[in-house]
Amino acid sequence: MKFLIRAILLLGSLVWLVVCAKQFVALGILDHPSVAIDNPTLLIQTFIALMILRSAWMFGQEKRRRF
Repeated sequence: MKFLIRAILLLGSLVWLVVCAKQFVALGILDHPSVAIDNPTLLIQTFIALMILRSAWMFGQEKRRRF
């Protein structure tokens, strides 16, 4: 069950990051990096997705080290 939850969290956060990246590219972040500051909601979403990805990844690594 824990494997399934971890897999869903990893996949969901990865998809969320891809969606945020596509939105940033559509807004023109490659030409004007200040677009990220102008869109705090999208920036916060990216940060939250990264934190979920990191925590789900570290949760799996922590379990492997115990054995």
